[in-house]
Amino acid sequence: MILKQKLLVGAAGLLLAAAASAPDIVCAQTESTGAAPPAPASAPKKDREQTTVDELVVTGSHLKHTQYNSPAPVQIITTQDSKLEGQFGAGAILQGSTAAAGYVQINNQFSGYVVNGGAGVDSLSLRGLGGQRTLVLLNGRRLNPAGVSGTVAAVDLNVIPDALVDRYEILKDGASSIYGSDAIGGVVNIITRDKFDGLNIETNDALPTTGAGDQFEVAVSGGRVRDNYHILFGLQYFQQNALKIKDLPGGACPLELQRLPTGGGYKFGRSYADGSAYCANTQTNYVEDYSTGGTWVYDASKGALFPYSPFQQDSFGTVPRQTNIATDPRTADVDAISPSQRAAFTLIGGVDLPNHMEFYFEDLVTNRRSQQAAFLPQLFPSSDQDIVNVSYSPFNPFGDYVAPILTMPVAQDSQNVWAGRALFGLRGDFGSLLHGWTWDSSIVYGFSRATYRTQTVLTDRFENALNVVVAPAGTNPALVRTNPLDGLGYTCAVNVGNPSSNCHPLDMFESSAALATDPALAYIRTFDSGYTNYDQVVFDATANGPLFKLPAGEVQGVVGIEARYDQIYDYPGKYAVANDYYGLSSAGITKGNDDVIELYVEGEAPLIKGVPLIDMLTLNASGRFTDYRTGGQDTTYKVGLNWQIVPSLRVRATYGTSFRGPALYENYLAAQTSYTYATDPCQNYGASASPTSNLYKNCASEGLPTNFVGYSSTPEVFTQGALGRLKSETSKNLTVGPVWQPSFADLQVSVTYFHIEVDNEIATLGAANILNLCYDSAQFRNGSPYCTLVSSRDANNNIALINDSYLNIAEQIVSGIDMSASYRRKFSFGEFSFDGDATYAIEDKQELFPGSGFTNYTGTFGEPRWVANAQFRFKHDDWLVAWTMNYLGDQSEYSLTGETPGGRYLEYQKAQLYHTLSLTYEGDKWRATVGVRDLFNTYPPVISNNPDTAYASRVGEFANGYGNLNLYGRTVFLTLSKDF
Repeated sequence: MILKQKLLVGAAGLLLAAAASAPDIVCAQTESTGAAPPAPASAPKKDREQTTVDELVVTGSHLKHTQYNSPAPVQIITTQDSKLEGQFGAGAILQGSTAAAGYVQINNQFSGYVVNGGAGVDSLSLRGLGGQRTLVLLNGRRLNPAGVSGTVAAVDLNVIPDALVDRYEILKDGASSIYGSDAIGGVVNIITRDKFDGLNIETNDALPTTGAGDQFEVAVSGGRVRDNYHILFGLQYFQQNALKIKDLPGGACPLELQRLPTGGGYKFGRSYADGSAYCANTQTNYVEDYSTGGTWVYDASKGALFPYSPFQQDSFGTVPRQTNIATDPRTADVDAISPSQRAAFTLIGGVDLPNHMEFYFEDLVTNRRSQQAAFLPQLFPSSDQDIVNVSYSPFNPFGDYVAPILTMPVAQDSQNVWAGRALFGLRGDFGSLLHGWTWDSSIVYGFSRATYRTQTVLTDRFENALNVVVAPAGTNPALVRTNPLDGLGYTCAVNVGNPSSNCHPLDMFESSAALATDPALAYIRTFDSGYTNYDQVVFDATANGPLFKLPAGEVQGVVGIEARYDQIYDYPGKYAVANDYYGLSSAGITKGNDDVIELYVEGEAPLIKGVPLIDMLTLNASGRFTDYRTGGQDTTYKVGLNWQIVPSLRVRATYGTSFRGPALYENYLAAQTSYTYATDPCQNYGASASPTSNLYKNCASEGLPTNFVGYSSTPEVFTQGALGRLKSETSKNLTVGPVWQPSFADLQVSVTYFHIEVDNEIATLGAANILNLCYDSAQFRNGSPYCTLVSSRDANNNIALINDSYLNIAEQIVSGIDMSASYRRKFSFGEFSFDGDATYAIEDKQELFPGSGFTNYTGTFGEPRWVANAQFRFKHDDWLVAWTMNYLGDQSEYSLTGETPGGRYLEYQKAQLYHTLSLTYEGDKWRATVGVRDLFNTYPPVISNNPDTAYASRVGEFANGYGNLNLYGRTVFLTLSKDF
């Protein structure tokens, strides 16, 4: 990832058992850019299983290769093998690959978080470099972004027509010289079936034994293949039901899971005076008294005049650690996995034309409807003026400056996204004019039309509801609230002159339970509706064929041109545009466009053949010139070397550069404001920091006492695009490693080292990062680049503004080792096969500004050092048994938080190993698979509820915010497929 966003069997043995897909070798795409021989109509079942093709277009090159001689590391994942694992849908399949699963992935585990593309989006981040640095192709051509909000940039994997997907090819190195901008972390080519004769109906079901989070899919596909044309259609519907936090182990009442200073297990936390468990949910119903520094807890037993008791909690280390601050059980109703529904229609075909030409087309329309029971929002004064307004309320029983905190019912958000594309192309050959040369040209229009609803409190209504007066005679009784402190009836001041305002007075000192049904909540809280339009037009044309002959063979070449236009228009809703969201993000209208034109060439030359230790040596080289209207010009290149030492041993290597121009939102995002929940770095710095530390010195230099309680007003965070101030990103990518294919067995093994360096990454730092980096810097206000983003403290020692707009950070370096293995063997009683792959991450280190120092995130939460997948299969006649294993290595946060391993907080997740068992029967025209995913009901390890601001938040008792957790538990799945 760009900046690690804190949203809130041994490895060696498993490696051989988990090393997928033949040595990063692809049975790749039958040439989508040239005429391929049509498949026979109604091919027999056994014939349909064969995938060997003489010449292929492998992802990572525009040139033809045999299936085992690609110079670049490419992995194939077939839809059929994924269904043996009980996975269906592009998001689950691709995010589970080893190039992705070891890093943060955005999906519907991010309920309530602000993510690029908006809630409900599924994007893919290869090597942890972010969705906008992973290029996604559909049948070899760029797929357009989709989603909601002004930050649409990455492809939404919900757009993929799962019913027609044949396989997924993952190119695991940079490829901007081949495919253009964005191909920094890698390229995914999603390949559909293009020729099928007949009709197929398929259903997929996944039923977790928890009784929640079930999935259902039904698909109908059919087509015809004739001598001069072929056509294929697909219809599908998919539904993901919600999995709530309460459906997880410990989710209904998650514990704090701390360890006593005297040792023991991580069971300790707080409890109530009666001994009942204290659930680590959202705290509610308490008041911070700024005049006395005390905390008061709502206590209805004390009577209506002053329903509060002092906060009571013993110091850490005593048993029990009592508290009287209530937590809200409605937290358990928040989505751990949010629900969604999607439907898709696809039409693919081609018609032969005279003179060896073919007209072809691909049309796709999808609809995604997603919803989130997003989070349990708190209601509290977020500025000094709000504290004054609340404190002077006639409902205030304290009579001084206070900040009450209530919780509202769970926020409900939703999205409705229509997306798709229309592709039309013409291809053929040059005949006798250029013998052996073919050409291909196409134009693609991609679109996304989305609407979205956000539930929010409105600032003007909140202030109206607080500004109350004694109700004049004749005031509508429904708009009058009796004050228990003085017995008088109050109404909103705005009602006096304008009764149609229908404002209900708000008592911030009532209970959260009473607030849930208070008409004042219905008045201040509403839904805001916005819409997002995204359009993309791409034209490309290529020609390829033989150039000349060398002693070792023929030299092949490719030339091409691509032009692309993108535009976005996001209207986030009238209340957002009016900056009327209370305590939440608000935004302006994002509008902008960009265009790019690119010229590229590629060539491949066999240099040496048939000499000792060089069975074949082939050089592949490519180059591309890119000219962005807003991002400038750049030239990228890539060189690949394929050295076949002996028939059984090959070494391959690639080195190249890649490029990414700023995304539309990074240039044009309209000003957005929000509030940070980051703790003031100077809060009680006398106890938390050493007197020799930069933090201590910087806080003291501002005249703050060592027991400073922190800012009383939450800083506002400002974010917007930076058109004209951003440089384009550049990167260097190296891969190298051997491929072993012995003659004595149907075995392929590969090991590939990868190293990626990205310069001038475009990112936002995050308000908490900016604050901490500023106050930890040696220069502080005298030159720290971080402190230029933080306003000076005002007379009340508050920080008014943090500028978290897009900027170029210094560098990110990602490196590791991919290992893959594939094995097949036939016996008299059946056939055994195995595919496995594993990734060992060496580093993911980031430097924000030159000289600021690198931070290595490898091994921390969301980035396990080891990730591995393996699948064993045994086929006997029409029966197939499959055993799949998925492994995530251990993860620790101690290096980031500075906590002591084994100390008070559990910041460590042990390694996780998940097992899936399935049984398949295949008849002549039907197929059935039944299985159990997560056979042993293995949930992620639990972690502590640590208040450290650098530490992960939780979903129940599990780490949250990474998208790579298995939260479903044991799940039964069933696939039924019938041909007609």
